[in-house]
Amino acid sequence: MQKTITTLIPQYGELNRICKDWIVSHTFSFEKQKFIVDFYSKWSDIKAFEQAILELVLHTPPEPCTLLLKSLKKEVKEYIRLYESYRLLHDEVIIRVCYQYADRYKETIKEEMEVVNRLRKPMNEANNRY
Repeated sequence: MQKTITTLIPQYGELNRICKDWIVSHTFSFEKQKFIVDFYSKWSDIKAFEQAILELVLHTPPEPCTLLLKSLKKEVKEYIRLYESYRLLHDEVIIRVCYQYADRYKETIKEEMEVVNRLRKPMNEANNRY
């Protein structure tokens, strides 16, 4: 399970960087939002997380285990500090980011709808004759 923890630590670091960026700019990209959702989806199962920690402790030599756990502790403490110190991401921000992402395609969708409507018009006229 060392591999599980070694993938978690950099992901926690990235989560902390995203939160720090949000604190400064109060914006973040759809890709960052997707990362947050994926992170929480993957690590929201507390039992699986605890199992990964236990397996790490039981099956890893003391030195690497200690280093990994210290790194994990550092990242988790930093996230908790950010969470407690600042008003972090909430539903309104997440919804706004989704709309901003969707709005990028609004013009393309409008153009495609015009093409579809233009091409559909002769077919509708032909169908109405019968």
